[in-house]
Amino acid sequence: MKNILKYSSLVVVSALFNYSCKPDLKAPEATAGTANFSKYIAVGNSLTAGFADGGLYLDGQKVAFPNLIAEQIKLAGLGANDFTSPFFPEDQKNGSGYRVLKGFNADGTPKTANVQTSLALDFTRPNPIAGGFYFKPYTGSAFTNFGIPGIRLTNIDLVGYGTVNPYMDRIAGANKLSKYIDWVAGQSATFFSCWLGNNDVLGYATNGGVFSSSNLDGITQTPVFASLYELAIAKLTANGAKGIVATIPDVTAIAFLNTVKPSALLVKSGGPAPALPGVPPGSKIVAVYVNNAGQVTELTSAELSTLTADSIGIAKTNPGIPKGFAIKVPTGQLVSAYPLANNEVLDVAEQELAKAAVTSFNQIITSTAAKYNLALFDANGFFNTVKSGIVVDGTGINPTYISGGAFSMDGVHLTPRGNALAANGFIDAINAKYGSNIPKLAVTAYDGVKVK
Repeated sequence: MKNILKYSSLVVVSALFNYSCKPDLKAPEATAGTANFSKYIAVGNSLTAGFADGGLYLDGQKVAFPNLIAEQIKLAGLGANDFTSPFFPEDQKNGSGYRVLKGFNADGTPKTANVQTSLALDFTRPNPIAGGFYFKPYTGSAFTNFGIPGIRLTNIDLVGYGTVNPYMDRIAGANKLSKYIDWVAGQSATFFSCWLGNNDVLGYATNGGVFSSSNLDGITQTPVFASLYELAIAKLTANGAKGIVATIPDVTAIAFLNTVKPSALLVKSGGPAPALPGVPPGSKIVAVYVNNAGQVTELTSAELSTLTADSIGIAKTNPGIPKGFAIKVPTGQLVSAYPLANNEVLDVAEQELAKAAVTSFNQIITSTAAKYNLALFDANGFFNTVKSGIVVDGTGINPTYISGGAFSMDGVHLTPRGNALAANGFIDAINAKYGSNIPKLAVTAYDGVKVK
């Protein structure tokens, strides 16, 4: 009996010792820190709305980075319970229509198709200003994602902007006659994300540095940008709301401007010239040319061609001679009958203007964040790391068109995986600024571009 009691005592002591040595695996208590996420709204443009693959549609809306952030806030029990986007209903799920990848040709060029069913377009209301279309009005419940594709800072303080922008017209109701910034600032938000300013330089870059008379493709003047950005943040914080703002990524680094290269053009479509009137047998395609404001010159490796500049099976082609190519006839003469258009190439001087604007705008965004004591996501620095290529959970992500996983089929907007990357960047900055502990997303659980 004594031995039994002695053994029992040893077992109890041993169990207590083992229990006391076990590490405390309890997860840290969820906290919002100094932020209040009870009503989170998202302010911004197409990136905020979930635009992807050349259009706005339901599946893209669902993985917009603000939706992903809100899901993580809810997961931690920190708020954002009412956060939602103005989703397209199921019978209008394809929204404006979008581009899909159908596979690849034998030479590796992509096969694409445009989705044109289950659209939300209202063809009874022509809109010559904004692409010729309007949407059927949104009839769903209240929403907190106010991303408006196409909006620039120069539009946020315009009365009636919602009457010309079809995306705002769809969701704003009577507010389409109001100023965008007044509409969003009047939501009584406790927390906001603001990613405005991209379109104040992006349109210039994607249009090959060509200005239009409407100024939709021009670069916003820096003093105007500064004044309007200050106005936006002052109004968004007027009721004491905290938030996060983001800088503008380098617009010259997107897949849209780094896929169609002169060397690739010649490799893909070089060789014998097609048999056309006036083209002697034996002629060869030898160079790529661009018409820059009336001056036809050979395209150099330092210039950036747009994704729609032709010749790798993505966009348009011209009958006979592929656009941009020059033919060398047997006598040695060069004939550049079909040069690329000025707006299909961003030359070196135009690239420098775009980069200078991004630098200036980001200085304004950074200083404004400091002035109003807001979190700052340096999207420019973050996506520069993506530009060099990163590995997340064993999966490589880079800006290469289609295969890189970051950019969608339009070469400008993000894939679901790219949105998850961006959302984590925002979350890191929010947690660091406000002492919150919003959990991050598993990036590789989200798709890049996939064949459909």
